[in-house]
Amino acid sequence: MRLHLRLLATALCMIFAQSTNSQAIEIFSNLGNPDSSSNAAIGYNSITSFNVIYAQGFTTGTSLYDLNSVDLPLAVTGAGNGSPLLQIYSDNAGNPGTALNATFTNPSFGAQSVYNLSLSAPFALAASTSYWLVVSDSTAASQTKFNWYYSDSFSAPTAQNGSGLTYLSAARSLNGGTAWTTNNVFAQTGITVNATAVPEPGTYILGAIATGVMAAVAYRRRQKRLLTI
Repeated sequence: MRLHLRLLATALCMIFAQSTNSQAIEIFSNLGNPDSSSNAAIGYNSITSFNVIYAQGFTTGTSLYDLNSVDLPLAVTGAGNGSPLLQIYSDNAGNPGTALNATFTNPSFGAQSVYNLSLSAPFALAASTSYWLVVSDSTAASQTKFNWYYSDSFSAPTAQNGSGLTYLSAARSLNGGTAWTTNNVFAQTGITVNATAVPEPGTYILGAIATGVMAAVAYRRRQKRLLTI
């Protein structure tokens, strides 16, 4: 009986630890305090730079995460007040590849601030896989644009909270994604990626063990009460 109870206690403690880790945390960031004077202009800039897009790339580690939201320091400009569009792309030989099935919900957009763009449903990040977060202006065809501000650290994002993510590269397209240029300077734009850790399979096994132990303990107690009647 004591062995069963110790096993139960151990299982419950491990399950509790995993459930605590299931809360959304920062897994990749350089945000700090956004610099108010340095920014990347997204959208329509000129006839030759008619649809400017910026992107940040990262590679996941061995741990699994569900991406929940992304924080970006943005602001409208005097040039038509663009509409931010954030998408997750696959990687294509070190450049953004194709858009993946993930839809971000934009908050009310206006003055310079850190905006939280959340996913309508969590996006499962595969282990040891490269992804790109691509920021564009969905109304660039109407000659609008907005600003994506640099981090005050002027450095590339890094892994947070032991996530194991690594910086891949940063890229810019002047023509809506037809051609890309990679440059680490582009990585200075501020970003924070928020995600929840996916429990390891062993957690579910422990849950089953704990349930079985609890059932066994309850059964033995009922049997003892019947024998004493």
